[in-house]
Amino acid sequence: MNTTANNPLIASVCEKSPNKAFCNAALESDPVSLGQKDLTSLAIIAVNLAAKQAAETVVQIKTLLNNTAELDPAVEDGLWDCIDFYTDATAQLDDSLAALTANAYDDVMTWIKTTIGDAEMTASLMLA
Repeated sequence: MNTTANNPLIASVCEKSPNKAFCNAALESDPVSLGQKDLTSLAIIAVNLAAKQAAETVVQIKTLLNNTAELDPAVEDGLWDCIDFYTDATAQLDDSLAALTANAYDDVMTWIKTTIGDAEMTASLMLA
């Protein structure tokens, strides 16, 4: 079912995304987004989804650390670093939400870019 046809704003926003399919799927996963008519409301939904995903990632990494008998020390250190980065990202996403509600869009961009940097750093740690 293509629910973006019910909300042209989602279709318009996701058309500009580098990953249109992911954008559509993410926003469609929150039924509240289908009734939104302004960019700020969609941005708040997107940031909330990202914060939820970051928190779930921290839980998954902690579970991996707790349930794996012997990890290579470098891998274990990398996983702890990832927890730190994702914990920071969650705080930055909270700051982004505060900035969004205050219409401080330059601050939103700063926090989101920092969050993306944390995610990229985590990815590079895991590939190293």
